[in-house]
Amino acid sequence: MLPHGDGYMPLYCAANWIATKGATVNFDLEDLAAWKPVFAELLAVIVSEKVRVVGNRDNAQEVVAGHHFVGCAIQYPHHTVDFDLAIGDDLWLLQSYSYDDEDDWRNGFSDSLVDREGKGWSRLMVLKSDVLRVWPFAPWKPIATGAPGRKTMMAAVEREFRRRAEKGDFEPSAIKQGVALAVWFAEIYPDEQRLKAKSIENKIRADYRKLAPLKLSKNG
Repeated sequence: MLPHGDGYMPLYCAANWIATKGATVNFDLEDLAAWKPVFAELLAVIVSEKVRVVGNRDNAQEVVAGHHFVGCAIQYPHHTVDFDLAIGDDLWLLQSYSYDDEDDWRNGFSDSLVDREGKGWSRLMVLKSDVLRVWPFAPWKPIATGAPGRKTMMAAVEREFRRRAEKGDFEPSAIKQGVALAVWFAEIYPDEQRLKAKSIENKIRADYRKLAPLKLSKNG
């Protein structure tokens, strides 16, 4: 999820945006040492309230004041639960889970901030416009083609497909992969002419068949 448009995004997605510098560089999601400076940077601006946080408590959405995040312990995403943190002396514990889909997010696998008794806020989200203002990473620029003055944005899509492929992030078919990439392109480059999902599918189909797992590529 990208910090474009109105509304809020999961706190984890904001951290991912920072870690990948606006979805332009690779980032090892299982590298604990790499996550630490990302969350330190994110929490610093939350504490200063440059980025607004909301969370769900008692089935109601409300603003979470920045001071609650001061010096809190952190359970980083993509790592097993550290029970020593849960029973530690820290007043607040921030638990971060990767955002995989809406159902998991609503069923407990969301970012949360809880006290020693396990009470606090779940489904932590930050304002998209705040994130984009503080971390206005420029999207990858298009490359020039052979024709003077003409540029192609398809190269950006191919680059994103390769980035996802390195992570094993494949859609069930080349058709759906084309749709997913078309949606990504529209979000990253809202001012550019839209690329059709079918055009993207045709461009990536050969690579999809080579790179996607066999059980998936049979569907594409």
